[in-house]
Amino acid sequence: MELKEWIKKYECEAEPLKVLDGYKLHFEPDKGFFYWEMIDKTFIIDHTCTNDIRYFDRLTSQMAKDNGCTLKTTMTMRNPAAYVRMSKAHLDLKKSGIRPNGKWYWVFEKEVI
Repeated sequence: MELKEWIKKYECEAEPLKVLDGYKLHFEPDKGFFYWEMIDKTFIIDHTCTNDIRYFDRLTSQMAKDNGCTLKTTMTMRNPAAYVRMSKAHLDLKKSGIRPNGKWYWVFEKEVI
């Protein structure tokens, strides 16, 4: 699919796509997209739409490692138990909560090794 098709899918299933300043796009036509940024040694992932979350989990871990990050942070509105099982990430309840768009986001952290 083209990026505009992936964005349409994202907006139908999640929310209007509004990317914060500083985030970079990673897009693969056959897998989907995600936006990312680095703050200090933390690799932050936001706005993801994919048909292969396991692939993106491995890819973002490698990208984090390649960029010298020691922590990967991900946000999702989806089932937190399923995401923990898949990613082996730690659910951070203190950082989870309602965002400015009025929707609840779970925040996960995973050490980059």
